[in-house]
Amino acid sequence: MVSIELRAIEKEFENDIPEFTKFFEILRLDKERFVLKCRSTEIVVCIEWENLRGDFDIKVRSRSEENLLYQLDKKSLEKTNPGLVIYEDVGLYSKKEKYCEVLLTYLSIGNWPKTEFESGFKLNHVGVEISEPSNLYRLLFASFSRDDYFNGWGFYETIKLKGCEQNEIDRVLQQVLFLLAKYNRPEDGVVGDYPQIIPYTYTDNLYIWNNPNEDIEIDLTDFNTTKYHEPIAFYNKGRKSEEPIYFYRVLEFFFIINRKNEIEELIFDYNTSTDMDGFIKNMTNLYGNKEEKDLEGLLRNVDGIHEVVEKANEMELVISNDVSTFVKALYQYRNSFVHAKWDYRHDINIPNLLEDNVKDAHWLTILKKLAEMVIKQFCY
Repeated sequence: MVSIELRAIEKEFENDIPEFTKFFEILRLDKERFVLKCRSTEIVVCIEWENLRGDFDIKVRSRSEENLLYQLDKKSLEKTNPGLVIYEDVGLYSKKEKYCEVLLTYLSIGNWPKTEFESGFKLNHVGVEISEPSNLYRLLFASFSRDDYFNGWGFYETIKLKGCEQNEIDRVLQQVLFLLAKYNRPEDGVVGDYPQIIPYTYTDNLYIWNNPNEDIEIDLTDFNTTKYHEPIAFYNKGRKSEEPIYFYRVLEFFFIINRKNEIEELIFDYNTSTDMDGFIKNMTNLYGNKEEKDLEGLLRNVDGIHEVVEKANEMELVISNDVSTFVKALYQYRNSFVHAKWDYRHDINIPNLLEDNVKDAHWLTILKKLAEMVIKQFCY
């Protein structure tokens, strides 16, 4: 039997939201669910205990991994709140109240001319405010505060949009970032610092923790002279910059090398028939393949490709474990960062601030793994 008391709930929340009941109205609190309304935004949030991560008994406990707020996640919140959109580790949108709030990452935020914008401003009909995270935001994203390097909510800022339709969010946020960067002219700026809307980065995600006691088996082939140094140069650049284009260029490098057997057959046929015109035509056809076909031809020959496709499926980048489906999705992602593709309507792929962040991180992991696999298979 779940023991539920309002005093216990308030105790759970006091570290992140002092005077919790001053800012939230309790609409329901029983053994099945907890329903509350944010007084400032009128947004209602329903929390069903059974949808929290793992088994959970509500009671007063110290600040720990089991804190009630730390159990909230995107899937459980959206399941019980169909009018609420959760952008994983970055923000929220209420369809009914047309309210959006997202985390702002900008080292120079302290130089924002708050005397001019501290009361907010308007972009057409949308109200904009840049300030400390609201109590609603602290409630839904309290998991940030479990991070070892979390300094307290007062050190963070969020962008709040009021009266904004869901299909307007990206357009408005892009303009806010533009204004924030343009009118923020710090005397001591940080090189490369530019306002971003990206998921909160937990300390564990900043590093790759290596186990000093782990016995790593050395692959002696790695010490052989490589057949090609160019793809390794691309890979090194990608690891330094974390830019997907460099890992994709590793794959591109092997498009023709992957078809070496076909080229050898064409050369053999020519030596047999001495038909130069036929040889030129066949070579032209081979080099004239569409890139997506070359990509699929390469990946189908990569040892272990099915494990990578399954991982992409787990990350929800593709909807099946079919290699062709994976190739199509990867090529579409490739188009989004290599160059803007225009069609007959002159449409262009524009990056979306909220929808692309998590997928970008997952695709980067997949591309990095593919680059390592083809280097191992073709360079030694």
